[in-house]
Amino acid sequence: FEAQVGARYEVREADYSDNAQLQNSTDDGFTSGKLALQWQLNDTHRVYVAVSRGYRAGGVNSAVLASIATAPTSSERQRLQQQQVFDAETLWNTELGLRSFWPELGVTWMTTVFVMDRTDQQVKGSLVLPRADGSTQFIDYINNAAESYNRGLESELRWTLQPSLTLTGSVGILNAKFDRYINADGRDLAGRDQAQAPRFQYAASVHWQPAPQWTITVDLEARDGHYFSDRHETGSDRFERVNTSLTYAMNQWRLVAWAKNLTDQTIAVRGFGSFGNDPRGCLVDLSQCYATESYYQFDAPRTFGVSVDYTF
Repeated sequence: FEAQVGARYEVREADYSDNAQLQNSTDDGFTSGKLALQWQLNDTHRVYVAVSRGYRAGGVNSAVLASIATAPTSSERQRLQQQQVFDAETLWNTELGLRSFWPELGVTWMTTVFVMDRTDQQVKGSLVLPRADGSTQFIDYINNAAESYNRGLESELRWTLQPSLTLTGSVGILNAKFDRYINADGRDLAGRDQAQAPRFQYAASVHWQPAPQWTITVDLEARDGHYFSDRHETGSDRFERVNTSLTYAMNQWRLVAWAKNLTDQTIAVRGFGSFGNDPRGCLVDLSQCYATESYYQFDAPRTFGVSVDYTF
């Protein structure tokens, strides 16, 4: 049986003022800590439970402040003024884990279940303000969701079949939603999945060394679809990606032939979905000038390469 206890208290003072007459002063005390208990049940299994509390300090949205004076209408200035500052966030996290090891089989298995409750969660968002010509001004900011939670499971298995061959696999399940949150656009997002929070992801790999100098590796990664932002519906679709490599190592030399995204999946890694930025529609129909649409940034397609390393 083992126990770990840690605690921290921090006082944070911050004063802000600018030539737009905004003044903001904070004087907060933050308490954080962790209590972890661990039991060695037998030679194979070990159990642990941990409870911890963390925080993030509040602050000022400088990009919003810099845009208030140039906002074209009073309603837009009011929207910006409501997002000048953001509050501190607090988090309670509880974990229950199991670690198992079967040396005669070469198997190691680790599983953790966690529950996170967040108050005043700091959420990254953006404000979209139309310009007079129909284009868009895009302003990033941070504000607070009243309450949210993250609950899930992570599990990893490593199996050494023989010294030259190892298999690994992992899976993650996540349920991350807002309990209460009305964003800067006035949308009620209660019950909605948080951004960048796929409901599942898994990975598997094979590491084979048929000879001392040669190593073959094959990796599979998969992830469920998820939102890119809490402000719009644009997101990533579910995808599976396969990478592989062949390595030859001799003395100080290392030669690697590799292939990434072997199945040539189209994978969106970032996206925007609530503003217009393309004037070409004006040539066809004036009503289509800067029409609202989704924009994506994609990961690399199928890629092959060779790398050579020399260690001095």
